[in-house]
Amino acid sequence: MGHGLDLAFSMVSPMIFGLFFGLYLDKVLHTQPLFMLSLTLLGIATGFWSILKQAYGIRPASEDTAKIETENKTPHENKDP
Repeated sequence: MGHGLDLAFSMVSPMIFGLFFGLYLDKVLHTQPLFMLSLTLLGIATGFWSILKQAYGIRPASEDTAKIETENKTPHENKDP
């Protein structure tokens, strides 16, 4: 249940943040509903991207490179001084 709740939180939280931050910016800048709509849509896209990364195990390229470099070292190179 913990993993499902984590997925739900990572989907909903960017949407809610985008909605409320967009409402705040619209109120301050008098641009209703420009920022609310755009930041909510950005939050939805960010939430879906987060779910896809977790579902398919997508990692940043730097993590993959570090793993490959560690695997290619000889045993004495893996030892820390």
